[in-house]
Amino acid sequence: MKKKYFFVTLFLVLAIFLTGCSGGGIVTPTTETEEGDFQEVVNLFDTPEKLVEYMAKNFKHYVEVYGEPLDGYNPYLPEDFFYIRVGNCEDFSAFSSYVLDQHGYNVFLLYYMGLEDENGNIYGHTISVFYDEDGRLKYITNVGGPNMETLFNIFGSFNTIEQVIASEEVRTGWQIFLYGFTYLGSVGEQMEPQSFEEAINQLSTPSKILNYMTRNFQSTTELMYSTQSPQQLFQTREGGLF
Repeated sequence: MKKKYFFVTLFLVLAIFLTGCSGGGIVTPTTETEEGDFQEVVNLFDTPEKLVEYMAKNFKHYVEVYGEPLDGYNPYLPEDFFYIRVGNCEDFSAFSSYVLDQHGYNVFLLYYMGLEDENGNIYGHTISVFYDEDGRLKYITNVGGPNMETLFNIFGSFNTIEQVIASEEVRTGWQIFLYGFTYLGSVGEQMEPQSFEEAINQLSTPSKILNYMTRNFQSTTELMYSTQSPQQLFQTREGGLF
């Protein structure tokens, strides 16, 4: 399961080195929730509305707890985070995506990086995007409350990922210059080019490229992995980050 939450491109890995929602600190587990064990609770939240209400009541952002970001943060798997309950946007989106996936929603994680207008700081953020019953996109994200409370909203609906990004630019005030996703269901049209040349012709937009890479490629953690040409990568479907 853990591989579902790995980002498949370099800029997603770079996010952990940036300031913003992707930063954080190791936290100690709190008392287990009173509602039951992990899967019992997951089974209760069969709609996005029930899910965000539960998350707002039970989860806290590390800034709300510690007052400022901490260094050396490692995101948690959904089941671990269920008991820890203090995290950041990566934990929130992974948990919400897992719950929605368990109830049959077509869902994926969307990560982006944005430039703050005032002083040029670069921030990263992760949201959970899903298709509603009409086949349109909605997303869940943590938002700040009036007294630094951790709140969650559902935004949408939208027709394209680009519209989701535009919505987040309005909400955050950032200039988003980079984004990618990892899927639990599917993102966009399934494309199956039979040759490298056919892939080049079919993958004509950034969204199509990201969709194809997410579905078909895996990253390796081998330190001595040899660099491949694009044609070789198309055949092996596995490569390093560098």
